[in-house]
This record gives sequence, C-alpha cells and structure tokens, in this order.
Amino acid sequence: MFATDPLRFFVVAGSMFLWAGGVALAESPEERFAAFSPEQSRAFEIEVMEKIADLALIPPVLNTSPLPKYDYDQLDYGMTIGIARTPGGRLWACWVAGEDGPKAFFVCAISDDDGVTWSKPVLVIDGQSSRLPMSRSVLVGNLWTDPLGRLWIFFNQSMMQFDGRSGVWAAICENPDAEKPEWSAPRRIWHGFTLNKPTVLKNGDWLLPVSLNREGFGPFKGAFAELDPVRGANVFRSSDQGTTWERLGRVAFPNPDWDEHMMIERGDGSLWMMARTGKGPMQSVSQDGGKTWAEPSFPEGIAHPVARFHLRKLASGRVLLVKHGATIDAQQGRSQLTAWLSEDDGKSWKGGLMLDERTGVSYPDGFQSPDGTIYISYDRNRSTDGEILMARFAEEDVLAGKLVGPKSRLKMLISRPLGHKSTESKPVAFRGPTPGTPREITIPTVDLSGDAKRQVVVARGTPEMYQGHCDTVLMADGRTMFATWCLDHAGRLGPLARSDDGGLTWSDPLPVPDDWAEVRQTTPVIHRLTDPKGVERLVVFGGCDFPGNLRRSVSEDGGKTWSPMVETGLVGEVAPKTILPFDGGRRLVMWSDRRDPKNAKDPNPVVWQSESLDGGLTWKKERVILTVPGQWAQPCVVPSPDGKRLFMLLRENTRQYQSLCSFSTDEAKTWNEPLELPAALTGDRHVAKYGPDGRLVIAFRDRARTSATYGHYVAWVGQFEDLIHRREGQYRIKLLHNANRTGSEPPGTGDTDTGYSDLELLPDGTLVATTYVKLTAGPEKNSVVSVRFRLEETDRMQAKQ
Repeated sequence: MFATDPLRFFVVAGSMFLWAGGVALAESPEERFAAFSPEQSRAFEIEVMEKIADLALIPPVLNTSPLPKYDYDQLDYGMTIGIARTPGGRLWACWVAGEDGPKAFFVCAISDDDGVTWSKPVLVIDGQSSRLPMSRSVLVGNLWTDPLGRLWIFFNQSMMQFDGRSGVWAAICENPDAEKPEWSAPRRIWHGFTLNKPTVLKNGDWLLPVSLNREGFGPFKGAFAELDPVRGANVFRSSDQGTTWERLGRVAFPNPDWDEHMMIERGDGSLWMMARTGKGPMQSVSQDGGKTWAEPSFPEGIAHPVARFHLRKLASGRVLLVKHGATIDAQQGRSQLTAWLSEDDGKSWKGGLMLDERTGVSYPDGFQSPDGTIYISYDRNRSTDGEILMARFAEEDVLAGKLVGPKSRLKMLISRPLGHKSTESKPVAFRGPTPGTPREITIPTVDLSGDAKRQVVVARGTPEMYQGHCDTVLMADGRTMFATWCLDHAGRLGPLARSDDGGLTWSDPLPVPDDWAEVRQTTPVIHRLTDPKGVERLVVFGGCDFPGNLRRSVSEDGGKTWSPMVETGLVGEVAPKTILPFDGGRRLVMWSDRRDPKNAKDPNPVVWQSESLDGGLTWKKERVILTVPGQWAQPCVVPSPDGKRLFMLLRENTRQYQSLCSFSTDEAKTWNEPLELPAALTGDRHVAKYGPDGRLVIAFRDRARTSATYGHYVAWVGQFEDLIHRREGQYRIKLLHNANRTGSEPPGTGDTDTGYSDLELLPDGTLVATTYVKLTAGPEKNSVVSVRFRLEETDRMQAKQ
C-alpha cells in the first residue's frame, strides 16, 4: 500500500491530521481529535507513525551504476562505515554520505592497488524517495568478507534517523573481484543496527552484533514498545554460513549510546564484548557462547571517548584495539587514533602506534589480510573535509610505536567529497573601536631585562654595524638552532648562524648564496617545513620592499647548503611569521599582508593566506581574508590546544587602535571580523609558543600607550581561552630593555626599535626568546640577542610581587 500510495501528513499544535490519497478520513476529522485525551492522542500518533515506519520494510535497491548522480562532485559528507578485502586482494570501502541523520545513504568504492588509489563510487544504497512522507535513511552497517570468500554488506534502513525499530539488512556478492560485481537481493535479518563485523568462532559459528538500544527519535518516540524487552546489545548466531540467523542473548549496558559492540573469542573459549556507552567503553563476558552475559563493567586501564573503537582477534592470537588517546589509559576526545596489541586477551596492552594525531578523526574499522597486514579505515571532519582515510601497518609497527614495515603507510586517502559549496569567506574588515576591550594593563610584569646572565649575544652590534630584525628555528634534535637576520633596519638579508647547544653559543656567520644580499629590504624568517612525503627542509623567506615580492631559499641538508633565492609569486610586505600544517601535513598555510601593489598609500591594506601542497616549495595565489586600517599587519596565528580553533594576532600600525585579532573555527576557511586586543597584548610582530604546561607565551614589541614597558621587548603569559575571550591573561615579562630609550619619555612616545623576534621551547622547558635590540648605552648599534627563562622561574617571581 505505502509504496504506491504514500501517506501525507502534518502535525499542528500536537495533533495529527491524516489523509489517504487526498480523501479525508472523516467529514470533520477535528471532532474526533477533540474527544481524545492526551494519552489517546499520543497513542493514535504512535499508531500512525508505526505504519509510516513500515515504509522502511520495503527492500532497498542496490545501485551498481551510481554515476554521475553520486560522483564525488555531488557528495558533501563522509562518515566511514567499513573496509574489507576480497580473496583476490581487492579492497572495498564503504562510507555514509548525505549526513549523519535522516538523509544518510551508503557509498562504496574499490581499490585494486592495495589502497594507493581508489575508484569512483561503484555501489550506492540510498533509501530516499520523493514519494515518501519523510526521509528514509541508510545510516550504519559494515563490510565483511566471510570464510567462503563472499563479500557481505550489512546496512540498516529506518524512517528518519531512527524510527524505534529500524532493521538490519544484508546483501551478498559472490564475485567481488569481478569487473562488474553482482549482488544478491537484500534481505532483512532483524530489527536494529549492525555497526561492526561478525565474529567467527572456533566451532565455525558466526556471531553478528545487533544493537537495538534506543527508543525512536522525534515523532517516533514511544513507537514499537513491544521491542523494549529486547533492546540492548544483541548477539545473533548463524550455524549455516549465514543462511539463517537466530538471536542468542543480549547485554543491556547502562547509559547506552548506539552500543557499537564487538566481540572476540578468548583462548579459554569465553566471549569478551566491548561496547560504546555514554560513560565510555564498557565490557561483558559470556561463558556459554553468547547466550548469557555477565554484569557490565568498565575495562580496567582503557580510556576512550564516546565513539566507536575497533577490537579484533588477529591470526597471531594477539588482540588488536584501535582507540583514541596517546596512551592506553588516556584520551582527548576524537583525536590521536592509536593501535594497541594484547597478548593476554585484553588484560594488558603493548605498543601504541599513532595512526592519526589530528582532531576530528573517528570510527575505525578494519581487517587483517592473509600476509598479516592490518588495514584500518576511519573518517576525518565528516561535515567539512569529509575524508575517508586508511592506515596500513603490521603488528611489528604497533609494538615498535612507529612504522618499520615495508608496506606500512598512514593517512592514505580513500575518498573526499567535492560537492561542498565554497566556504571561503569574503574579506571582513575592522570596523572601529571594540567596546569593552581593556585599555589599561592591570596584570603584573616580571622584569628579566636586567639579568645579563640570561642573555646570549648572537651577533653584536658595533658603531658601524646594525644587526637587525631576526628569526630562529629549532631543529628536531632539540639542540640545533639557526638564526637569520638582516643588516641595518629592515635592510639587507645575509647573516645566518648556527647553535649546537640550544642557543648557548653561536657560530660566526655561515656561508650563504650571494643573491641573498640582493634582497635589500627585508625582515627575514626561517621555517622548518615537511612535505607530504615526510621530507624536511629549511626555508628562508625574505622580501618586504614595496610592493613586496616574497622570495625563498631552501636547504635540503639541514642548513649546510642553500639554494639561490627564488620568487614565490606571492606579494607580501613582511615575510610570513606563521606557517601551519593541516590535513596531516599535506597542506601548509602561510599568512602575510600587503598594500595595493600599485598604491603605496593604500588606505585599506589586506591580510592574506596562501597554501602549499609540496612542503613550501610552491604556493597558491594569495586569498585575501581581512582588511585592516594600516600597513604591516604582520599576522601571527595560534592554534588552540585541540587544533579546532585558530587565533590571529595583528599589528595595528595607524596607532589609532590597540592591536587586533581574528579567529577561525574551520581550519582557516573563514575568519571573523577583527576586534581589538587588550592593552596587555598590544604590540608589533607577535610570536607565540606553548610552554610545557600548555600555557601560551607571546613575545612582541610593546606598543601599548598605557604601558610602563612601552618600546621594550616583552612577553605575555596566559591561556588560549584568554585570547578567545580577549582577557588580559596572567602576567607579562619584560625580556630586554631597549637602551635607545632614556626613561624620560612618556608612555606612548619615543624609540621602539626592537621586538622582531622568535621563541623556541627546548626539551628541558627553557624558552629562548631572540630579538634585535640596542642592548647597552653607547655608540654600538643594535645587536641580535637571546634571553632564556622558564615559566616556573617567572611564576615564582610573579608570586612574590
């Protein structure tokens, strides 16, 4: 009935009015409802909704020719479902498109080169229809190759996201390696959902996890109450290779959250189940093959967020667990996807291979191939990037905590939707003073500027030689540092020095290409950048002479030799202080600023960003993101500790306002309107570094008019949340004294020639802040100088004030 004559309905003020084929059920249907009690009304609504839910009992169609309707440029969402390997070595991957909700549908692709490249979609299961009264979703399931070599696809079908009953469906492919695989008609196994693969027992039985742990969503609340006694993490068994399935038992976990339960058979024959709950993973054990289960408990020593994990018995007898968290007993939400091994059926865990450290990664599923290689699929940033990714590794990699196998690779891309509408923002402008911004500095200042023992001179100025604006980089060994600077104020690029002891001593200037000196007006920067293949390079950027053609020189051998300067094609007046990696290092983003290249008096300079996909060798055309009042905004971008937010600090060069800020919550796709920063953070050429305890240290040239340290080199200490809420922070540090200042100048006036700098954090917690400054009174010009400190030292000094 429903397939050819769908119901049409609507709800007004809690009452439901129904038509069938457009004919009213009664001459005056409202009279019938007027006589109903609230309980009768709700019972009638539930009766109707259960009939609508029967539309999910119609077998779905498996679309084996989904293009072009379901090509990647038509997709805009990605949530992983599962991954499987066929007897011929073909990989199948499945994921959810549409949304994690009523509009969800399944998409599958294949790889015939072990996951290096993937096809366009080859199979789609989409329950949506314009003839339905509401959405019909295909939301969760899995892929599985059974012991006979057949490929199964399990999926649910439900009205809306969950109609209180749903249903587990399965289709089987007997020829999954064929050019045109053929699928059986889908058949419904039971109610609920299957979110993970079956388990094959030693006796040959197959156990299927089926979850039915929730009541219906929205208008389906209260539907199918007769199923309440069997709601929970159910276990089904097939003793005839999947021809029939029987329900064995269930576990009713407290605080259920989709269950997503998985089972392994232990060495003693017992079954160990782990499930997702609202309080984290829980466990239960069955001693009778899954018929009865012990009281649920929390697994000792395993921390994991409310998200799917992956549990699987390997051919070696070890147990594989893929979870969130850098250690087995800790987690930081849906990030740090790691693999662990147990040799005692889950009592203790070894290894810890980081599969993906980024935020927004989740839902691992996997299998082990005949040669022992483990394959795990997962998703990343479902509604934005929508990436489906794969990790390929061996047990030896897990135990070593790093990739050691010849086949092992991480962050392999399976799919990425290309149908997103552009989220790139139009440039947003600063619109004037920000009400409520602190104009005075009320936090304390710790003074280190008089402690000469903390200071190391990198390059001393002389009466003839001005050592200018500088930058540093710390190498991966935690000891080797490089510093580069210019000669004269924003002058010629040239000097480069090296320290082998964390900045305690420095070499004489090192040989560099002659054409560095041709960059005659610059404030250089040096960056350590890694390309998508893991190749690390040092890159020096220079060039701020108007209109600002940025150039770069590259070292491929750790700073021993350098390439000539090469034009980047970017127009930026100040070399980029911040370059951050995204997408696991596959994409680098830099920020800079410029005036109109044809108008040096441009009243509306802009801040822009550019991307590199090859580790910083080439860069895309700049994309303008902000407009600011004056030239030389010098953006410094700070990621939040969880990587989900970016905060940008900006110099304000008209001196009519305090320093500015903007922030992004979508990995730099869009930025908010610039606002003023507190006086405590007002300055030029900000640089930021997280300390050992997670606090931020931001160094800059102090330009707050109300500051007693105006014109000197200072640092700010506080939390990332202080930035977001534009709070003053914890305290400030006067790092170095600008000897060009006499001390008689009122705040907001006088010399400010210092503060282009960088910060490095050494492994022992020492922060090394390096800048150019007039260090002492006398004829000597500016020097390049470092000052060293630890936060515990400045904390003690601040506490005594």
